[in-house]
Amino acid sequence: GYAPVSASHNTRTNKAAYLDLAAEVLEGLTLDGAVRHEDYSDFGGTTVYKLTARYDVSDAFAVRGTVSSGFRAPTLGEGFYAGINVGPTSISGVFAPNSAGAKFLGASGLGPEKSKNYSVGFVAHPLPGLTMTLDGYQIELTNRIVQTGNFFGYNSNKAVIQSPSVLAALAGSGVTIDPQIFTAASGSVGVVMFVNGLDTTTKGADFVATYPTDLGAYGRIDWAITANYNVTKIDRVAPPPTNVDPRVLLLDAQAQASLTKTTPKYRGSLSANWTMGQFSVHLKETLIGPSYNLAQDPLGASILKNRIAKAGITDLEVSYSPIESVKVSVGANNVFNEYPNFTNGTIRYGSYATNASGYASNKYPSFSPFGINGGYYYGKITYSF
Repeated sequence: GYAPVSASHNTRTNKAAYLDLAAEVLEGLTLDGAVRHEDYSDFGGTTVYKLTARYDVSDAFAVRGTVSSGFRAPTLGEGFYAGINVGPTSISGVFAPNSAGAKFLGASGLGPEKSKNYSVGFVAHPLPGLTMTLDGYQIELTNRIVQTGNFFGYNSNKAVIQSPSVLAALAGSGVTIDPQIFTAASGSVGVVMFVNGLDTTTKGADFVATYPTDLGAYGRIDWAITANYNVTKIDRVAPPPTNVDPRVLLLDAQAQASLTKTTPKYRGSLSANWTMGQFSVHLKETLIGPSYNLAQDPLGASILKNRIAKAGITDLEVSYSPIESVKVSVGANNVFNEYPNFTNGTIRYGSYATNASGYASNKYPSFSPFGINGGYYYGKITYSF
């Protein structure tokens, strides 16, 4: 369980002023500028800005772009949450970044994230009723707040780098380490913490198109196509805390893959919403690209991939309104009951060998972009008043 040493009480105050000005400076050219100043009791003051421009070339075509800066102070949870879980064969959990244990390991607390953001795109109406938008974007994040990989003070897997300072930091924080952990078949003692661990750049594009089809006596269909593509690249990884084995990576290969590979690079959808009088049918087909993460072989030194293949997910809802204020619907999310790939078999076997309950709980990768629960089927009645 969690020890009383994990409890704390923390507060913050901040004040902000915001100014936004928009004007059509020339015919067809609209500029929008905003500036915001904030003052935090624990981080001092900061000023961020945003400048947006849109130029309507004609009634059918417009270009637009935005440049902005960003600032995010750590949440109180990121800055102060602590939760060290003590079990019969392991100790694991989170050191608060400004705690005595984190400082003993050489961490210096959390600072704010900063960002620069750019986007450019267009809006087009090439046909009556047809609207299309395409925007490209780039987000540059510095001092990004992330959770570290595990800093192990002990691990029965000898391939794992261990730092005895972690044991001393836990003991100094009031955590009692049961000696039986060091003789357990899968014993481990490790901690993680939030740090300003890296700089990243995300580049991508968003596309949206909508179009209505009038079927006369047979109702109307509203079509929509959406697509997104984005890639996140790690530009810099900070070194580990000074009192941790220098061979330890602040973000190991697994943690880096969790940031850059567990989200599909592309996703697209085609939806149709047919309405005719009191009836409506909504059908949506989504294509989700492949993704993966990396995980340690529980029985060896190998780093293994958990792959999730690309998938098509179908959602459907049929509705009927017997009276104006009441709508009865039946539907399904993931109609055909799609599941992600099983977790890598070697990882599952190792989980079973070291902890039998882990075999069942790790059946599917938890990062699956379309969930691990298969189809969801429902009926509902909506009353509007």
